[in-house]
Amino acid sequence: MQTSKFIPRDKPQPINSDHLGVIKAISRFKVAQKHDYLEKRGIKQSILKSDRFMGTVAIDNRGNAIFPHYDQNGLTGFTAKNENFTGFSKGGTKALWRSQPDEGDRRLVIVESAIDAMSYHQLFSEKNPHTRYISTGGTISSSQLDLIKTAMADMTKIGGEIVIATDNDQAGNKLAQTLTKEAPSKSKISRDAPKQGKDWNEILQQTRQQEITRNTQDKSWGWSL
Repeated sequence: MQTSKFIPRDKPQPINSDHLGVIKAISRFKVAQKHDYLEKRGIKQSILKSDRFMGTVAIDNRGNAIFPHYDQNGLTGFTAKNENFTGFSKGGTKALWRSQPDEGDRRLVIVESAIDAMSYHQLFSEKNPHTRYISTGGTISSSQLDLIKTAMADMTKIGGEIVIATDNDQAGNKLAQTLTKEAPSKSKISRDAPKQGKDWNEILQQTRQQEITRNTQDKSWGWSL
């Protein structure tokens, strides 16, 4: 467990009792630079420690991976995940989980979970390093759609590309259709759905298993005297 405290990215705003509870809860968490559950899902430690994702995942006193949600003003709540467990902060509101932005970014990838964002980055970051990510946390509300529309408009203004990388299932395809319809008219937008699985973490795990199998075969074919 890391010693550095997790500090949410907030703008000055009125705080109600529910929001205050969320802030108090997350202020006790630590920044996650490694996590056993995420490693089981195929996420390398180097991803959590990278400039793109450092400070976007926390760990609570139960060992859960914490994914904070933000709107235009700051922290609204957080998703907690672990083996066979997914929960959302009491009194919190679902908004968007975001990777760290960079001024040089020219690509926005929209996914349904933070784990899919990290999986996509691990799979494709060498080809597309200037990419930022947002996660909806599943199906979206009207307020979440407004936040996504703002993110898409911001990327379009600088001539960047929007990639809708939601799940390859009925809900993911429906969400992709909605986002395509709501994207700015001049946006460069494309759909990137997993071909051999439901989501990008499945693809990552399949890829890692194939690498392990190849390495095992390579060793077994070595010369022996």
